Amino acid sequence: MKPAPAPTHLRALAILCLLATGLQFTARAADPKPAPNAPNAGWKQWTGKYKLQNWTTRPDSEQFHDNGKGEYDFKLAKADARPAGTSGGNRVELAWPRWPDQKSENMICADVMYEKGTRGTCIMQIKTNKNTGGSGNEAIYLNIRDDNCLHHGVSKTVIIDDKGFDVWHNIKAAYNPLTGRARVWVDDVLKFEQTYRNGGIDSDWYFKTGAYWASGTSKVHFKNITFWTNPVKPTKEELKAAKAEADRKAMEAELKKSSSTKPKKK
Repeated sequence: MKPAPAPTHLRALAILCLLATGLQFTARAADPKPAPNAPNAGWKQWTGKYKLQNWTTRPDSEQFHDNGKGEYDFKLAKADARPAGTSGGNRVELAWPRWPDQKSENMICADVMYEKGTRGTCIMQIKTNKNTGGSGNEAIYLNIRDDNCLHHGVSKTVIIDDKGFDVWHNIKAAYNPLTGRARVWVDDVLKFEQTYRNGGIDSDWYFKTGAYWASGTSKVHFKNITFWTNPVKPTKEELKAAKAEADRKAMEAELKKSSSTKPKKK
């Protein structure tokens, strides 16, 4: 005779106990082979364990839930922020491990849904803390701004419009530190691309998912998170073009800086 399953309240208690111990969990290992026309077709999958960052005044059990099957729920309220002067900001996020291959293009793939009312919240980052002076740099910073649309950082490009609430979206975000090329796809359609050189090629890049900052109360859900490395290395021509683009941007930034410091004529 099969033993009776544990009562629901006991199973829930077990999950809360696991969260309270600070144990790390692993992203879903098995993933169907990408379709031939998918952005990550032919890429190599890798897995890793996350570390929960609950930098609020609330306990983990109120802010985050892992159902043990690769589905994650986040809740973040502006009112739950740490007192002013506390470092780290208001966040409930999963920090995934540093990429195993830092000199290749890496991608995060996830099904994401954010509920209506989520605003002023970053839900996904491609980030490094090395060679940044401690402030961190983000090649990709996907946030629902106060216009109710998903953008990268302060970019005006709309990645998901204001009808994107309460709908599951497949989001893929990739970055190549060698070329600085950063891209975002929604349902396998390229929605955003930029060249981002800050941080350096010897930086430790990693992914973050969850909720960072909130204008009110933000609720974000993730499932089917997987990680990928592009086995195709950039050509010499691509590296040369990337360096030229980086030099051009650096020169533009320097000119902008020098022009802003010039004294105004009376």
